[in-house]
Amino acid sequence: MNQSESLSQALIYARRFAIEHNINYIGIEAVVIGILRTDERTSLKNIFRDTDVITSKLLAEISGQKGHVRALDSVPLTMQAERTFKLAGQYAHSAISIVLDNIHFLLAVLSYENSVAKILNKEGWIFENFLAAINETGLADISTAKLKPNIQPSRTKCFSPLTKFFKSSKGKSNVARALLKEASDMYSFRQYEYCRQLCAVVSDFVKESKLAVYLTICCYVKEKAYQQAIDTNNANPCNDDRTLALLSYCYIKMAAYDKAIELLALTNTNTAAVCNNRGFCLTFLGKYDEAITLFDQATGIDPNMQYAYNNKGYALLKTGHVAEAKEQIMHSLSLDKSNAYAYRNLALVYIEQGNKNEAHAAITKAGQYHYIEDYGDDIDKIIAAISAL
Repeated sequence: MNQSESLSQALIYARRFAIEHNINYIGIEAVVIGILRTDERTSLKNIFRDTDVITSKLLAEISGQKGHVRALDSVPLTMQAERTFKLAGQYAHSAISIVLDNIHFLLAVLSYENSVAKILNKEGWIFENFLAAINETGLADISTAKLKPNIQPSRTKCFSPLTKFFKSSKGKSNVARALLKEASDMYSFRQYEYCRQLCAVVSDFVKESKLAVYLTICCYVKEKAYQQAIDTNNANPCNDDRTLALLSYCYIKMAAYDKAIELLALTNTNTAAVCNNRGFCLTFLGKYDEAITLFDQATGIDPNMQYAYNNKGYALLKTGHVAEAKEQIMHSLSLDKSNAYAYRNLALVYIEQGNKNEAHAAITKAGQYHYIEDYGDDIDKIIAAISAL
């Protein structure tokens, strides 16, 4: 599929940007910077009003390989960028477009979990409202009905045929890195089963690959297969702090709160995340005052720990401090507009205040940011409470 002139200009800018900053690969961050810097269409600028803020955050996110100056014609796309372009092509085809445009690339970026999407989400942009905005501004006429359901990113062939050759070679660590990079990409695209398959291949010939174990656990958590996540770690212990924090979440979801707290006590560091998770466990045990103390410790360590502010708001709500609860939750949302759980808690605040319209708006926002898919156990109960107001 041919590229539009605007996308071509964006890629030229991204390539020049990579060369000037001595970055060896063009990632989706650089492409989006190119789009924001070169696309002069007023309607697109009206959508992303504060492009300087977004660009500065993308610049901070770029961590490409640096050090060696490359020839001007040898700055390749990252694997993730290649997949995003292929996904963008599927959107263009679904929208019956003969050229691949910046709009299709931005839709592709917003349609799966990645660092750029997280930045745009925090600025209030998600796939659904970006799609609505480009229709409203006349950039495109893409109805949801025109988009193919369950569009999936393409993926490379599994490296399994190569593993026999590399099992006894010095290059097996390089193959393992390639496989894990592939697995990480598949995790970003929510292809959890394929991610686990790749991790299993790695574990077959690199017996102590902690990253393979961790990614496998992450996949099971996303699939809500919490016992399988725990069993995976029991079979291949990977008891670093981040794995223990993740396993404690599994026990929380299984209502085994004491076990979750026991695991968190094994962590070697008193980080904001650990304090937040400990407090989170205590809220389920009804120990709200102790939880609030831990949430304050978390935000003392990291003032940008949006989850701790949100969780503190919930604990305050449960202790009858409704106004203070709302203040904490709103502060959490000021740090991250994509926090679905914060919108859920905000809905609970409005229910407590008897504000039906605001409660409905908040729970709708939670749904837009995938609350139902990622959490969702209590969504029907919350909607029923709103309807009863």
